[in-house]
Amino acid sequence: MTRPPPTRPPPTRPRSTRPFARLGSAWRRFWFEPVPSSTLALFRIAFGLLIVVWTLSLAPSLFDFYGVGGVAPGSSENFSGDWGVLPNPAGGPTLLLVFGLLLLGSVALTLGLFTRVAAVVVFVGVLSFEHANTLIGNSG
Repeated sequence: MTRPPPTRPPPTRPRSTRPFARLGSAWRRFWFEPVPSSTLALFRIAFGLLIVVWTLSLAPSLFDFYGVGGVAPGSSENFSGDWGVLPNPAGGPTLLLVFGLLLLGSVALTLGLFTRVAAVVVFVGVLSFEHANTLIGNSG
């Protein structure tokens, strides 16, 4: 009776590299494993609806807050890093244009149309309104 040749056990890694193997596996699973995009889509829709409601809440007092005859025209100072496309005070056509673009961008973001462009338009629009008159968004 012949004995089969002895088989070698598979090579084992040193104990010190096993945590790194688990870390590498977790890294690959987190970044490269396919996941459903429905959660991200729901967040985008909720954020878009929030911005639509926020933009529409500005409509009744748009000229009172940001117009030439507004509450505090030209009262906010320009700080470093403070920027936007709305001057303070903003004239009627400029104010309506930025308001319309913000509303259009937020609706497009909610519906998922041109989401990258819409996200940039929403970012610039919200930042412009917030920085045009800082006394409006911060009442405390």
